Amino acid sequence: MTRALDGLEQRIAAALQVDGRASWRSIAAVLAEPERTVARRGSAMLASGAVAVVGILPHADAAVLRVSCSPGTARTATESLAQRSDCTFAYMTTGATDCVAELMFESGRLPRCSALRSPPPWAC
Repeated sequence: MTRALDGLEQRIAAALQVDGRASWRSIAAVLAEPERTVARRGSAMLASGAVAVVGILPHADAAVLRVSCSPGTARTATESLAQRSDCTFAYMTTGATDCVAELMFESGRLPRCSALRSPPPWAC
């Protein structure tokens, strides 16, 4: 069962988002908190898996998908896209598009899919 991060943990996680390689000392200085407290809480979050610092290998090709879904299926579609190993992000949206996702591909291997449509000329 997951638990919500408290205020300090959220600030530490935000600092790690800015620089995942920052030292506990520099994070503590930015947050104006004791270094030992930041190191203890940050290490505990990393060890428990509540927070993870990961890197993404650069890819040459990416496709940003705008997906329209049948009524009531947007959440499932967004969650399914988000679980793909080649998905950088997936967000459920409102309006004409139900979700947006970015998929990464090795250089030159962007799949050809007849279901994908080019954006209208005015969008380029």
